[in-house]
Amino acid sequence: MRFTTALVTEFAKKKAFSKKLEAWAKEVRDFFVEQMQAGVPCPSRGPYVLVLSPDSRAMVAWDDELRKFVAKTKMKDGKPRKVAEREADEYLEAIAKKAQKEERVKLLVKANPKYRKR
Repeated sequence: MRFTTALVTEFAKKKAFSKKLEAWAKEVRDFFVEQMQAGVPCPSRGPYVLVLSPDSRAMVAWDDELRKFVAKTKMKDGKPRKVAEREADEYLEAIAKKAQKEERVKLLVKANPKYRKR
């Protein structure tokens, strides 16, 4: 592999296509989840079926939360240790409560065992 203009151009085009594909996949995924949560059954005539995962996990932007936490900690330099620790605990509890509210459902793609090639 050589670092050429053609390679850079190919990379840029494929990266742009990848971003478009990811945006489309997110839009379609959200549609599927909405439909399945409303009780619409997944079509089962093709080679794949979609299954909503029973376990959802909380989603938190930990890098942003950590940045806020570090900033708060630095501002507390003049406070007694116990006060700073108590405030830090309260802040972490607030993050945990926020995490419980931001659940995201997993959508799994599985092979359809009922599918037969014709």
